[in-house]
Amino acid sequence: MKTSTQFPVYPLKDLKILGEVREIFYETTGLALSFHYPDEDGYDFYPQNEKNCYCEAIESTPEGVTRCLKSDRDALLTARESGEYCVYTCHAGLVNAVIPLIYKGRDIGAIFTGQIFTREQDKADFLRIYEGLRPLGIKEKYIYESFKSVKVFDHDRFLLGIKMLNFMANYIISIEDEMSLQSE
Repeated sequence: MKTSTQFPVYPLKDLKILGEVREIFYETTGLALSFHYPDEDGYDFYPQNEKNCYCEAIESTPEGVTRCLKSDRDALLTARESGEYCVYTCHAGLVNAVIPLIYKGRDIGAIFTGQIFTREQDKADFLRIYEGLRPLGIKEKYIYESFKSVKVFDHDRFLLGIKMLNFMANYIISIEDEMSLQSE
């Protein structure tokens, strides 16, 4: 028997609108998205062929994966606590944003975007960042080549993209609400 505090929550990945949101956002901004599904503790990256090779190089080591996940989890926790999106710089120097998707107090997922720089980077920037990455054991020359390929977005343009994504996230929540009302 359902009480007034119980309500169905549809898994984020089951929402058909998600595919449209991904496509519209990516085609408009050029920024890739990653959806976090809390029930699976997994991520769904879109588009698959846009994976950042710098991130892939760092995640080629178990410690790199651990550090990346910690950066994302810490930012997601901050975003959930504030109830707003969070812009953060990960352990590898990339600028990212996370938008929590909370429906009636329940976590239904999160949207990540970024893996960019908000200004051009030079060798000195790389060397400063690489000092923190050195313990991963990834050869400097290899990681520098991938570092140079990271997308650069103007900071203000990135913030506009996040605001648009936040609007889309609110739309996803409204779809969740509509589906919940229809099931009741």
